Amino acid sequence: MKKLMTGILSILFAVGLVAGIATQASASPAPQLSGIQITQIYDNQGNRGRVTEGYPGTVQGNPTFKGGTLYVVTKFTGYPNWGTVFYRDSRATGQAIQRTVVERTPIYGRNGVATGWKEVAAIPFTAFSGSYPTIYVSADSMSGRTYAASVSMVHLQK
Repeated sequence: MKKLMTGILSILFAVGLVAGIATQASASPAPQLSGIQITQIYDNQGNRGRVTEGYPGTVQGNPTFKGGTLYVVTKFTGYPNWGTVFYRDSRATGQAIQRTVVERTPIYGRNGVATGWKEVAAIPFTAFSGSYPTIYVSADSMSGRTYAASVSMVHLQK
């Protein structure tokens, strides 16, 4: 009985090892960053707005955001250099505003390979200079090319 159990465990181990090697060998490198899109904005009081595509995007329905914290949902197509991801207030250049990354999850393609990332960033209203800021998000690809997205006329009730 002991030899039978040892034999079964050996076979299971070998099958698991081969399956693990095959999975690792089929993995491909993450694609370079090729685009950024702000997809949604919401606050901590339940106000939400989808952002139109284009540059700059606008918030559909023109909701008024309240509560002191704005959440910006950004889609990165491909893999950005995370050290170069910046959120800015009302200008494409200049001082970056502080954000807290609440969530960062991979977006998977049909083949199971990560094709991009979704980031949810929390930004306090005090980081914005006015009640109708334009929010810019920029990042560089691993090769150094810069991509950006923006949403204009975001209505904050401070």
